[in-house]
Amino acid sequence: MKLNKLVYRLVPKSVDEVEFWRLYFCHAYHAVRSASSGQKSGAAVLTKAVLLAGDDTTSNSIIAAFQGDDIFSTFAQKEMEGILQRDAEDDEKLAEGIQMAVQKGVVEASPAVEEVCRIDVLGKSAEVVAADIIARLGDAPSTGCVLVLQGLSGTGKGTTVSKLETLLPRSVSWSNGNVFRSITLLAVSYCELEGAHSRAPGDADGLPAFRQV
Repeated sequence: MKLNKLVYRLVPKSVDEVEFWRLYFCHAYHAVRSASSGQKSGAAVLTKAVLLAGDDTTSNSIIAAFQGDDIFSTFAQKEMEGILQRDAEDDEKLAEGIQMAVQKGVVEASPAVEEVCRIDVLGKSAEVVAADIIARLGDAPSTGCVLVLQGLSGTGKGTTVSKLETLLPRSVSWSNGNVFRSITLLAVSYCELEGAHSRAPGDADGLPAFRQV
């Protein structure tokens, strides 16, 4: 199925991004459904329910449906390169911030780190990955633990966390962004209470104090 031969006839020459993808996937849905009778058993069929799920099944179904399509392959390659570039830029900014914190004595240059378990998620569903994580945790969830999930953008961290929340109903998930926002709020609250607007609470001597706010 070669969608690239038909898309230019469907999509107007000038539309915004949202409208473009709406038209594109409407056409893709129609094309896939029309060809479904000739598909092999078990082949992916894009449905409204699959697209609305927005999880790993959605990604896998789209990949399977567009496998071999040149336009999709080119688009996916560019998206991957963009994601990797953004991750690299974030790494550089974070490294600068960490170095600043080390110089202030807020954090150690080489802190003790617990064992890091690596899971190859390629070709695995979120259910399989979540089950693997829970198996590695052992009895820790019943007694209380903190799990830090790391990974590149687009590797399914959010979907995996959603599965873990379902399997571990007493769990609470926090993104790294919310962690830093909370620390910032504590720092501001500390400054307001202490009237310490002239001194940064990020200094080593102020850090333990404002965490008790």
